[in-house]
Amino acid sequence: MKILKNISLLFLFTTLLFSSCRKDEETFGTFEPIAPAHEVIVNGSASGIVTDKDNQAIEDAIVSFGASTTMTDENGYFLFKNVEINTKGTLLIVEKAGYFYNAKFVNSKLNMQNFTKVKMIEKTLTGSFQAAAGGTITTSDDATIKFPANAIQQEGGDGYTGNVNVYATWLDPTAADLMEVMPGDLRAMNTDNEQQQLTTYGMIGVELEGDAGEALNIDLGKTATIELPVPAEMLANAPSTIPLWHFDEATGYWIEEGQATLQGNKYVGTVSHFSFWNC
Repeated sequence: MKILKNISLLFLFTTLLFSSCRKDEETFGTFEPIAPAHEVIVNGSASGIVTDKDNQAIEDAIVSFGASTTMTDENGYFLFKNVEINTKGTLLIVEKAGYFYNAKFVNSKLNMQNFTKVKMIEKTLTGSFQAAAGGTITTSDDATIKFPANAIQQEGGDGYTGNVNVYATWLDPTAADLMEVMPGDLRAMNTDNEQQQLTTYGMIGVELEGDAGEALNIDLGKTATIELPVPAEMLANAPSTIPLWHFDEATGYWIEEGQATLQGNKYVGTVSHFSFWNC
């Protein structure tokens, strides 16, 4: 009996040690490769609810799922019945004027109804600057974007020298609702065209507009500098250099592009365009 008791204690200790190591790996790893899964299309249903960050329902949000589109009702609810769903994940896109874009992958099994909660971040003006002069914009969470002079273009590619309104939101990687507010689900594609599964040390979403509401972006060949704060509880494990990834709205994947370096308690890097960026 004593031998069996000792063996049981040893097994319990080994299990706890292994679990602890895996937890650290998943929390603080930068990225890890994932094997491409075989794609299977099944029929199923997808439903969900769309809210703001305070969990208040958002009515009349446009929800796209595959080839189908619907709108949320007064309770923020949407439903797609008997639609084709990729078992590897079908992208569900949610859009509404005045809010940042959001999207989630819905995975399914045959004849399964899938429920998804999506939180939308309201676009509030963070700051403005004159394109001809450049400027520095800082969010309430101390994320910073630095724009050089004459670095903004209109959507069609023409240069722009007027006033630039910046809408920016920093996403806290330790937030309990991160998976609901961020776009995608941290699946990614690196520069070698390999699928990755990311963890995150922080994200920023940025949209630029002129005074008439026209869409703007960084001019071809120019860059802006982003500085993203690293939460104190993650700082000790933060790598000195980390890849940067931008969110591709067409595929739902994070795409590797450039890198950031840890300077004090912030990751600093340069970006050539704006959507969402992820450390």
